[in-house]
Amino acid sequence: MKLNPLPRATAFGAAALTVALGMSACSASNEDSSDGDSGSTGGASLSGELNGAGSTAQEAAMAAWKAGFQGSNPDVTVNYDAVGSGGGREQFIAGGLQYAGSDDYMSDDELASAKSTCGGDAYQFPVYVSPIAVIYNLEGVDDLQLSPETLAQIMDAVSERGRTLGHDVSWQQSDHEGALVGWLLAARAEEVDAIVVNPGALTHYSYALRDAIEGSGLPVIEVHMTNIHAREEFRRTSVVADVCRASIIGFGAGGYHLALEGVPWITE
Repeated sequence: MKLNPLPRATAFGAAALTVALGMSACSASNEDSSDGDSGSTGGASLSGELNGAGSTAQEAAMAAWKAGFQGSNPDVTVNYDAVGSGGGREQFIAGGLQYAGSDDYMSDDELASAKSTCGGDAYQFPVYVSPIAVIYNLEGVDDLQLSPETLAQIMDAVSERGRTLGHDVSWQQSDHEGALVGWLLAARAEEVDAIVVNPGALTHYSYALRDAIEGSGLPVIEVHMTNIHAREEFRRTSVVADVCRASIIGFGAGGYHLALEGVPWITE
């Protein structure tokens, strides 16, 4: 099995994250807009084909956007292939697509390559933000205020730590078991090398998640911000632990940092 020497780790959280999804596209400056009717004014009709690919998480949003756009521009065919965020970015930078959906902004180097490919400006911008509820159950804690800014700081710190270690970190979150299972099984196709997973309450009973972790064929590190063995009896059981390469518990948000530190040890 060939492994990337600079592993990409994807963090799945059952509760605690906010996911921002973006889109990249070439500017129109490198397109030939002349159709022989240069004298037309305003509201020029559009025709042709617009091809894009990328994040599976954006597939439903892209379908809605396509329907609205093609409704106003019936002579335009819009395609979107949900091949994964990494695959979409690579195809866009290589010049195979006019736009791509991504779970993260392109790096400065990627943006420079995209501009070179586009022959002009390449734009990246957020298209929507997916909000979530943060669920906690901590003994002695009756009120916990985790603002969006605090959560963003946790995510930014983990992502920055990943970059310093040579990892490309992306985040996925859902309160739905099926979505987590789908992401796990699609991770290898998205060129993920390792997974850091916080299953939350699913830790204790989700055999579907357990099977998906095993079926992913990737090294997985289980993380819990609290010490599950110091909590209620039913929380001390993890049905996913035996299919994970390692478990890190009780270090708070630092557990994600420790997991990133350990990724090279389980992928080399």
